[in-house]
Order: sequence, then C-alpha cells, then structure tokens
Amino acid sequence: MKALTYPLICALFLLQATPSGAETTSGGVNLRNEPGGKVIVKIKKKTSVECAPASGGWQLTGLVSLIDKGDYNPFTGVIRAKSPLYDEAGVKIGEVLSDIRAWLIEEKSGRAMMSFTGFLKEREIRRDSRVEYALSRLTEGARRGLTQEDFKRHFEDFPYEAWAGRGSLRSWMMKDHWMGRAAPGPRMILIFDGERLSAAIHSRPLDTRKFRPGEGPRGYHMTWFEGMPETAKSRIRELYYPLVEK
Repeated sequence: MKALTYPLICALFLLQATPSGAETTSGGVNLRNEPGGKVIVKIKKKTSVECAPASGGWQLTGLVSLIDKGDYNPFTGVIRAKSPLYDEAGVKIGEVLSDIRAWLIEEKSGRAMMSFTGFLKEREIRRDSRVEYALSRLTEGARRGLTQEDFKRHFEDFPYEAWAGRGSLRSWMMKDHWMGRAAPGPRMILIFDGERLSAAIHSRPLDTRKFRPGEGPRGYHMTWFEGMPETAKSRIRELYYPLVEK
C-alpha cells in the first residue's frame, strides 16, 4: 500500500460515526492544511482520529465531529472559523481556527456530524493506538512463540474479525476503513497455525527490527514469526495470497 500524498483529500471520508480502529491524539495538537502548513483546527488530547501515512513523517488525518448547525454552510460545505467541535457525548474536542471545507454525514439534535481532513506529525499520534506498533511490542516482548491466548487483550483493543482458514490455519483480520471506502481491504491479517502465531500480512510497516517483513501479496508486506519452515510458508501463501489479491 503506497503512502498517501498530501494533495489527496477525498470527499468520501468515514461514513460511519465512529472510525473502526481509530488512532488517538497524543496531546493537544494542531491539524494543518498541508505538511508544515497553516494550522486549521486545534484538537484536544486523546481525540479519536483516522490516519494514513503521508510523506516526511506526516500523517494524513481525518476527524469526525459534531458542530452546531449554524456553524456550517450547507451550500458551500464550509465550517466557519471559531466553531467548536464536539464528540457524540457533547464534550468539546476542539475548535476550528479558519474556514475549512467539510463533508456532511448526518444531522441530529440541532447539530451536524461532519468529517474533514488535515495533517498531523507522527509524534502527535499515540503510538499504542496504532495496531502496527501494538503488534510489534507484543511480538518483540515475547520470550517464546505466541499463541491465540496471548492476543486476548490485543483483540479487545483493536477491531479484528475472524477471517479465512483451512485445516489448522486460522486468521483474524482488521480492515482498513480509511476514507470510508465502500469495500475496505485488510490493514492487518494475523495467521495462526493451530494455536501458534505464524505470520502477518499488513498494508503498513511494523515498528520492529526483530522481524523483517518481506514481499507479500500484491501491495502488502508479509512478516513471518518464529522460524517458519518453508513447507508451512507455502501452505499459507497458497491459501491467503489469492484471497488478499482479489
């Protein structure tokens, strides 16, 4: 999966109210109109956002929030400067600093649910809210091969769902819902042979030096764990590569 460049701003961002697998901000942060550009929105600490890698250590970042209907022009699609932003509980999570273009998701109880995009530095996103970082820490800290039981907390923290299997092979997939795509592909697939973690297919790099990813299905990385024999790798490739590349 190629990194997104900053001219790419899509009007189909996040049709769902709560982004699946959303990251969170590390502190009070400033959303910018482009990497290193003008600050357009102030966002509070631990706010849920949706991120995708851009270039130079920046993250293309989307936010879904509620605003007062009077702060949004439905004809121009613009939220005016100084408009407060709220979460679904009505708690203020930020403020718009300059007029920005946004996309209406729905109207409810005197407020409008909107989505818009900008850019944050990678350090402004909590690392432990990224599935790639969380998986890397889990695998690097293990003194032995990991089993499905070791992933109980990981599966609670991130929205995986049971996926394809055959024989002793089982898998769990977390989808990449970036920009509300109608048919999201995988962001992370964990593959188990019996109870043991065997491999991961992932669209974004892991944060680990212990395990080095290789070339996976078209557009994806493939990371093998715990010295997998070639016969086992062949079984996994045969089953999962065609499914991912569909």
